[in-house]
Amino acid sequence: MNDQNTIIELSKMSLGEFIKKLNSMTEEEQKELLNNPYLDELNPVIFSSFFLQLPPEEAKQILNNPKIYHKVLTSPKKQKEKKYSKYCRRE
Repeated sequence: MNDQNTIIELSKMSLGEFIKKLNSMTEEEQKELLNNPYLDELNPVIFSSFFLQLPPEEAKQILNNPKIYHKVLTSPKKQKEKKYSKYCRRE
């Protein structure tokens, strides 16, 4: 399977399926994914999950790639929305 097909296949997975797949990968397979030239095309949610599980040294290494650096900076951030009771005022 070529590099781009791997990324397309992983991008179609749900987050749970991806994490299960990632945990079942050998260290060599994970390194191949890390060095995949199409890694920046990975689904943003899947990419964020993958990036957050990287050891710091490997995260620094892939951030040298401008496309990956941009993807990390522009990835969607999950923010908790504050819920207010109908009796509380926002200030």
